[in-house]
Amino acid sequence: MTDKSEKIRILIVDDSTMICSFWKMQLSKENDFFVAGVTHNGNQALEFLKDTPVDIILLDIEMPEMDGLTLLPLITKQYPKTKVLMVSAYTEQGSSQTIKALLMGASDYVTKPSTTDLGTEPELIVATLTTKIRAISETKEHIPTTTISHKSQASIKPSAIVIAASTGGPNALISFLKALRPQFEKPIFIVQHMPSMMIDSLAERITKSTSRPCIQPIDKNPIFDGNVYLAPGDSHMMLEYNQITTHIRLYDGPEENYCKPSADPLFRSAANVYRDKLLGVVLTGMGEDGKRGSIEIVKKHGIVIAQDEASSTVWGMPGAVVKENLASAIGTPECLASLIK
Repeated sequence: MTDKSEKIRILIVDDSTMICSFWKMQLSKENDFFVAGVTHNGNQALEFLKDTPVDIILLDIEMPEMDGLTLLPLITKQYPKTKVLMVSAYTEQGSSQTIKALLMGASDYVTKPSTTDLGTEPELIVATLTTKIRAISETKEHIPTTTISHKSQASIKPSAIVIAASTGGPNALISFLKALRPQFEKPIFIVQHMPSMMIDSLAERITKSTSRPCIQPIDKNPIFDGNVYLAPGDSHMMLEYNQITTHIRLYDGPEENYCKPSADPLFRSAANVYRDKLLGVVLTGMGEDGKRGSIEIVKKHGIVIAQDEASSTVWGMPGAVVKENLASAIGTPECLASLIK
């Protein structure tokens, strides 16, 4: 059995006694987890953290006295090595608050189970939670990247950009888009692993934060320079050229890489359309989505660049591209954006 000192130490912060008991019961089943404590609001959590270090905080958004959004910046400032997973209600308001939390420094989120469903043990939620805890706890302390490796030309001049992102993606996406030169006005296509309701909120945030119109396309949507196209949360987004114009196709097919939308269909289809004028960008995220599509981009003589490990919340997706020797450049989102002319 794993020694307690070697386990992932978790603090649960939620005002619902029933939810806390559920989380504690489920997490205690895992041999590599240790539930260090349970608190019911932000003030209690801060008192607890003064004397007890933890690796992961499972943080509810809506609580009395001090809610999760108020507590989050205090944690990131006072305990920068502690990772935070937000617990979000699957509602429009909950989705908007979750996107805000992710942009404030939360590592990821999980959906809050309904108290009426706890007796049936929502296995998917629990499996998702444990997977995310393990992935996030493996990430390294952030060391700012001051140099960038680049094995291609000094600058990249694409006709289009395709981006893949998952865990930690909203922050990385906005950092990348804000760092692009204002003069860059080619179309940008993004797959971010996230439910539809949260995609709505993310699109709004991207538009407000970057001054680039972010659109959730419909099927056969025409493409215009200067726009950012964000894949809907329930369909694969692909590009199609009909010998006159290029447009977007939405495909309600099976999951790829255990997700829909998946970056691979976008990357593959974009490689067929833009060929050597395409740039693929793989940002932070779990798994390997984007790797197969990156292989197709490189086969068509396009360029792929990837986020570095130090700045990634989880280095699964960009790491898979780097390990396959597909990335022409590796760096922070801001450094990667600086290469694009």
